Amino acid sequence: MTITIHNISKLLEVINLVKKGNKSNSSKVKIGFEQKGIVEGINYSFFEEISDFCELVSLIEIDDEDYIITELGNKFLENTDSLDSKRNFLILNCIMDGKLSEIILPIIYDFNSNNKSLWCDMLETYTRFKNHSKFLNLLYELNFLERNWDDETVEVNTDTLNTKIFQEQVKERVRIPLSKQEKDRKRQDVENKITGEIAEEIVVKFEKKRLESEKYFKEAEKVQQISVDFSNAGYDIESFVGKAENLERPDKFIEVKGTTAEQFRFFWSKNEIKQAQKLGNRYWIYFVANVNKEDRSGEIIETISDPFSKIDPFNHFNRDEYHKECESFKITKKTEEN
Repeated sequence: MTITIHNISKLLEVINLVKKGNKSNSSKVKIGFEQKGIVEGINYSFFEEISDFCELVSLIEIDDEDYIITELGNKFLENTDSLDSKRNFLILNCIMDGKLSEIILPIIYDFNSNNKSLWCDMLETYTRFKNHSKFLNLLYELNFLERNWDDETVEVNTDTLNTKIFQEQVKERVRIPLSKQEKDRKRQDVENKITGEIAEEIVVKFEKKRLESEKYFKEAEKVQQISVDFSNAGYDIESFVGKAENLERPDKFIEVKGTTAEQFRFFWSKNEIKQAQKLGNRYWIYFVANVNKEDRSGEIIETISDPFSKIDPFNHFNRDEYHKECESFKITKKTEEN
């Protein structure tokens, strides 16, 4: 994740520090910004992305090789001493007004609604922001959007929802009855179930083909999807690593995570975690992305063996590859964008 409150502040501070008159040379700004990162022990290799964002939301203007802090940018520097004041400033002046609002608000206004909230299914939110995921991360940091892990939804923050400017912009929107919202939730549950079933079918086919390619035909015949009959097993598919001593005793147990999106993120239940801990390197997670319900296709983009030790759900903030988003074990793979 590169577009953050901290990075926005640092860029404006550097531009202000090196300016001559009202302009700052872009090469000096870049050097100063990267040096800030060295001092703080942070890799500030995303200068262009931050500067493009600040230009988009009118905090700066770029004139050939020079950066100019706008009146709005100066107000940000002068009147945002605390983190909360910075959040409020960016929400009011950048999210709900200006060019970024033209990108963000149409997506938000398409959320489900009642008289007290605007909400969307969590995975559906990722899908809707598929082309603007860098902005979605900022909306979470600003508390403009809040994730409800219990029911897997994303809501517009209540304080934001009740602001006059937001109410004025949303008042024309047709309210969706509670009965319609409940119907939408049930529809989403069905959609999620179908996505999961397709993902499991893809993994079964993959495992069979893998074993057959290695000439383990009997083992391939024994690969089976058990989730339908044993939903509480803690995994979905029984397979084999290779040649089996006993075809009635599988030695590879696969939990399948499927999504119609590309983001590597999933819910890991306590029962699944328990089985992963118990089975060790015999337990695998297969992540299937871009699931298409029409042609029942998808792409296996990640396979994790012994995920309990690699992700370590109870203490994995020391892990380099994965990041836990909350105590209910939503896991996401770290990327440059995250």
